[in-house]
Amino acid sequence: MSRKITVLVIGAGNRGKNYSSYALCYPDRMKTFYEDKSSKMPLNWIAAAEREKFADAVIIATPDRLHKAPAVAFAQKKYHILLEKPMAVTAEDCVEVVRTCESNRVILAVCHVLRYHPVYLKIKVMHSSEPNLGSGVGLDDLSLVSTARWHSFQQLTWLVMLTGR
Repeated sequence: MSRKITVLVIGAGNRGKNYSSYALCYPDRMKTFYEDKSSKMPLNWIAAAEREKFADAVIIATPDRLHKAPAVAFAQKKYHILLEKPMAVTAEDCVEVVRTCESNRVILAVCHVLRYHPVYLKIKVMHSSEPNLGSGVGLDDLSLVSTARWHSFQQLTWLVMLTGR
């Protein structure tokens, strides 16, 4: 990599911390800006979005209902965006996010993190490449579906649709 990418992380929950940890593991590749009372960084995304652009990209890892507004604001400032799923909570808001990114020539990536988790990748690879497994008759995704895991059913759908079985 020729230069370090600078990234602003919005959201100090689990996801925001996990994404920020990449910069700790690979400091030669990425530098993160984060909310810190001892620094000159703004303590909220609105103040950060009002500043002149100071990073290459922004990771938006806020609660679901707070995805659209920062995505639109940072796209207007021409930040590339890594956005946690769901993109927004209404179809109209999703369209606005996409259109704002397109009109500002911003790269938008929406994360579906568990699809790349080693366990799910291994299942997908085994399902698509092991001839001795035969064709699937049925699959079950048994997990607690609570407010924290309401997208769990999508993991099973993703595995089946990508392998074509």
